[in-house]
This record gives sequence, structure tokens and C-alpha cells, in this order.
Amino acid sequence: MYAGKLLTLLLMIASSTLVSSAPYFQAQTVGNFRGVVVDKTGAPIARAHVWIHEQSAKASFAAKVDQAGAFVISLPDGDYDVMFSAPGFAPFCRTVWVESDKKIKLEVHLGPNIENSQID
Repeated sequence: MYAGKLLTLLLMIASSTLVSSAPYFQAQTVGNFRGVVVDKTGAPIARAHVWIHEQSAKASFAAKVDQAGAFVISLPDGDYDVMFSAPGFAPFCRTVWVESDKKIKLEVHLGPNIENSQID
């Protein structure tokens, strides 16, 4: 029962976020930014998050990766600060320029979060 209510609430929040950001995408060219998030051995990190902040418009976006660690995000042309994070891993940040006529594909390697590691 609780899980059903939680799922409904999350879907309502996601729907309102997509609807409220719809005007931002109108009359703009949109490019795809894709990639995969893996650990140092190359294994996919399925629970990773991608946080995107558009520098000039102060707009922010978020995405989760799939089971293979892959993500695809459609964004208006622009300059973005992107942070990749996952539980137990150190975050990784970089700046990406998105253009509708260029394909951007990243392979992001996250290392262990040393601050939370224990030394025996």
C-alpha cells in the first residue's frame, strides 16, 4: 500500500517537472548527450545519477542510468556542468558543450569514495 502511494507521488512529481520544463525546450535546437558510467574495472554502475546544470539559463536536469550504466539526455544547445555520482563512489564533474549537429558520447569511470572507506 505504502509503495503504491510512493510510486504515485513520484510519478506526479516527475510529470510536473517534465511539464514545467517543456517551455524551456520550445523553439530551441536540441542535441543528445549520451554515455555510460562504469567503475575502474569497466563494470557498469546501474545506480548512478547524472546531474546537469545549464550555465547561462540556470536550468538543471537529472537523469538515472539504466542497468548497463548507460544514459541518454536530450538538451538544448549550450554549455553544461555535469556531475556523475553513485553510492560508494567519488563524484566526477566535467563541462560539456551540447550542439544539435554533434554527437557527444562519454565513458565515465568512477573511483571508490575514499572518504567513506575504512582502513583495517
